[in-house]
Amino acid sequence: MAPRPGGAAAGNPPPPLIDDLDSLPGPRVRQAADPQLQAFARKLQTLASLGITLTRGCYGRCAFCFRDIFGARVRSLSTGRIIDMLERLGRDYGIREVQFYDDIFLGTKARIREFCDAMLKSNTGMLWVCNMRAELTDDETVRLMRRAGCHTVDYGVESGDPDVLREMRKEVALERTLESVRAARRAGLRIKNGFMLDIPAKRKQTMARTIGFAMRADPDTAMFNNRHAIPRDRHLPTVRCGRHIDFEGLGPVRLRHTADTAARCESARTPTHLP
Repeated sequence: MAPRPGGAAAGNPPPPLIDDLDSLPGPRVRQAADPQLQAFARKLQTLASLGITLTRGCYGRCAFCFRDIFGARVRSLSTGRIIDMLERLGRDYGIREVQFYDDIFLGTKARIREFCDAMLKSNTGMLWVCNMRAELTDDETVRLMRRAGCHTVDYGVESGDPDVLREMRKEVALERTLESVRAARRAGLRIKNGFMLDIPAKRKQTMARTIGFAMRADPDTAMFNNRHAIPRDRHLPTVRCGRHIDFEGLGPVRLRHTADTAARCESARTPTHLP
């Protein structure tokens, strides 16, 4: 909330982070597990599935990512709580596959292996997909993930240009990412890679390098996204105050705005959301 004492917006300080995620209630899945929705999913030849998160926080420093809500410190549900939740999803709602949407899947290799060992000992029979990072990948870990029911891993590569990655503060070398993708493929996992194409400065060259890296990595799925302005992202072109933002020749993108947007932009002179 941002009250306006005397007419000026004053944001409240962020609340303290919750360390014990096990103290939070579980996901409300009744609607997501509705028989009609899951019957529709089966018509599309997919399993009855659900997207959930196991952690909060991300230790990455990527300039394009907004971390103000959950912070930089990774906190996770306990392994026992995760297994209980997955067993309940399968038993009570017929869920057979889950997509883990965590920015940092469980935070460490040790936690990933602990979770996989617990999955192998459990009776969930659950298949799963997760976002993965290069520094959490090695042959032993991804083989264990595959045995524990994982069938697809998603690596956010973002760019095939090392200079752009440095500007983004994406602190993973491209060759390390390529090694991780190949390790996951050796383990029998499907690969999804995410990229951004609307990075400023030398756009044609950086796009060509990104597409070239995607061809080298040869993922099963490659997703190319536009990069959007967020607060404090200094590596995007400056937001034009008003109704549009111009991404260096790509043309104006229409954004919502309020009456005081221009004043805020003038005072901050940094890229920002236009609310």
